[in-house]
Amino acid sequence: RIHFESAQHAVAAMADDKAGLVLVKLQPEGKLMFPSTLYAKAEVSLKITNISSSYVAFKVKTTALKNYLVKPCAGGIRAGDTATVQITMLPRTSAPDASQVDRFLVQATPSKSAESLAKEEWATKDKKDVHEARLTVGFRDVTDQEKKEAEEAQRQRTVPTPLAETSLSDLKSKYQEMTSYIASLERQKKDIEDDMQKLAEQGRNSTGKASGFSLVQVILAFLLGAIASYLAIAT
Repeated sequence: RIHFESAQHAVAAMADDKAGLVLVKLQPEGKLMFPSTLYAKAEVSLKITNISSSYVAFKVKTTALKNYLVKPCAGGIRAGDTATVQITMLPRTSAPDASQVDRFLVQATPSKSAESLAKEEWATKDKKDVHEARLTVGFRDVTDQEKKEAEEAQRQRTVPTPLAETSLSDLKSKYQEMTSYIASLERQKKDIEDDMQKLAEQGRNSTGKASGFSLVQVILAFLLGAIASYLAIAT
């Protein structure tokens, strides 16, 4: 069962205890508080502690998949251990809508190991053995450091830096150079194939069979040498 320590959840916790063993404890409980910043990601750690005497499997769901990254979103916990789930809110471009509150759901169930349960294994669990805790998303005032980070994130988002522009130009130049070089290699490869074909025919006419290195070996040797020389020039 999900264990609540705060007074506001005491009645629910007592009801849970009557039905079965307590399994895990959440920290924080009830609400995930994110800084109310714009244009910068925000992170909150959710700790899930196994307070039972056996293995417990868990998974974390959200009503707003596009707004958050949850790592890990599922797992297993040994008795007495704690799993830390990192919940990242992706950068927002507008203030939160008070009428639309994002929610998270933590599910826990007894397990035989510290490994995650597959989707099919969760599906076989009886509802009475899958215990749930819900958390809502809230917002708090930002610290000075968080405000600076958000302002920097917004500046980088709206004003490209000279370094970024230069890097893009360099990449385009390198790409064009590589494309031209590959085209040149392809032409040389075709010429070599033609020459080798002629030599092979001449060899068969004179000795009845081809001798020396194979066509594939010669072409491969040439390509390796050409690529090595290009890399030496480029660096």
